[in-house]
Amino acid sequence: VKNKKTKEGYSQFIGELYNNSMIKYSTLEININSFFEVLEQEIGINSKSDNVEYLIICLCKLFLTIVKKLDKPNSRIIVGKFKIIQKHDLIKRLKFKIMDITDKY
Repeated sequence: VKNKKTKEGYSQFIGELYNNSMIKYSTLEININSFFEVLEQEIGINSKSDNVEYLIICLCKLFLTIVKKLDKPNSRIIVGKFKIIQKHDLIKRLKFKIMDITDKY
């Protein structure tokens, strides 16, 4: 649990850097795309692994931190990526975490 909270905290920190104009969206976008690429690779290996869980937790926290400052097109792109991930056989808790994002945004 401590590990999950630490990773979630780092993701929120990155999001807050963007919210406070300390990093540009282009930098943030590279990180988000990298997270999604690694997540898709990990899901291909084992969709119920700890790494998949950590990546989903990080991406969800990062998105929820920055969503208010994002413009609609960028927000839709990220939500679209979450919808693709949602189709995989994930742990129920993670599926619901992603569903919260895809249903709300």
